[in-house]
Amino acid sequence: FDHHCPWVGNCVGATNHFSFLMFLLILLVMQVWCTWGLLTFLTSCPCSCTPDQTWGECVSQLAGCHPWIIFMLVFVLVNFPWNLFLAICQVYQVSCLAMTTNERINAARYKHFQTGRPGVFKSPFHRGWWNNLVDFSGWSFCGARPEVVNWRETWGVWEERRGLVEFMDV
Repeated sequence: FDHHCPWVGNCVGATNHFSFLMFLLILLVMQVWCTWGLLTFLTSCPCSCTPDQTWGECVSQLAGCHPWIIFMLVFVLVNFPWNLFLAICQVYQVSCLAMTTNERINAARYKHFQTGRPGVFKSPFHRGWWNNLVDFSGWSFCGARPEVVNWRETWGVWEERRGLVEFMDV
């Protein structure tokens, strides 16, 4: 478990963290593509702006002709910075820190991240930014191979089935 993401309505963890990051990156590409398409449409439509119009007159005219297009453009442009920040944060945490969001927030609570200096934490799983990305993706690339570790066996954690989980498996 890494964190619960209310944005996608799902928990992000070991089995879907890579898919979550790919979702963010594809979302950014789609937002850029959508912005390009909307601006292309607005500059070529019959009620596009003329050079002698002020910016306010131009927006007012386009909003009168194509309010839905203007709404979509504003929506995409308002959400793009947030999505970009989230994607950069996820890539930074995975590649440079070798930590998940949960681990980064709660590093002080996990003994294996503590360095002995107050407020300074380091991941014991850090293998360099390139190998961290290779491990995260699970893909071999440019000679680097992902390190496959059975963490349940390493840490002696065995899956317990009880309560609702046991009920759902029936």
